[in-house]
Amino acid sequence: MYHTDRDSETGEYYVFDEDMNPMSGPYKSKMEAESACAVMNDPKTIVYDPAENEGLGINPKDAIAAKKAPLGLIPKIGLIEVARVMELGAKKYGPYNWRENAVKEQVYIDAASRHLMLAEYGEDQDDESAASHYAHVISCMLILLDAKATGNLIDNRNKSLQLIDAMKKDNEPLGGEA
Repeated sequence: MYHTDRDSETGEYYVFDEDMNPMSGPYKSKMEAESACAVMNDPKTIVYDPAENEGLGINPKDAIAAKKAPLGLIPKIGLIEVARVMELGAKKYGPYNWRENAVKEQVYIDAASRHLMLAEYGEDQDDESAASHYAHVISCMLILLDAKATGNLIDNRNKSLQLIDAMKKDNEPLGGEA
C-alpha cells in the first residue's frame, strides 16, 4: 500500500511505497498527493485532475468523491431506455412492486434470459415496449439488485457448483476429458 508524506525541507508532498521509496511527486498540496495515492492503491479510482482547472485549487470534497462509485461512467442513453422499461413495469405491476412483495430470483433471470436470447437472434426491440431488449435485461438485473439490497429477494435459483466450476475452467468439457 502506498501512503503520502511531506518533505520537511521543501514542504512538498510525495507518495511513498511501504519501504519509504518515493513513487510519485512532488505535489503542492496534501489533497493532491492523497488523490495520487488513492489511484496508486486502486487504479480504478477516478480523481480530480488539478491540471483541468489550473488556478482554481482543489475542493476538499473531491478526495471524498474519489472514493465513491463513479456514476459518471454510466452511459446516460442507456438509463433513458431502462427508465422507459421501468415505467411500463410500473404501469403494469405498480412502481417498486418488488419492495412490497418478495420476488423470486429465477423469475427475473428467466425474463432477462428471454430478452437476451431475442437480442442474440436478431430482434432489437421488445414488441410491447418498443424499447431495446438490452434495456429489459438491465431492468431485470436492477430489480434483482434492489430486491436483494432491501431483503425482498427469494433465492430460488437452480444452483449447481459442478456447473459453476466447469464454466470457470475456460472451455473444459463437463465430462472431464475431451
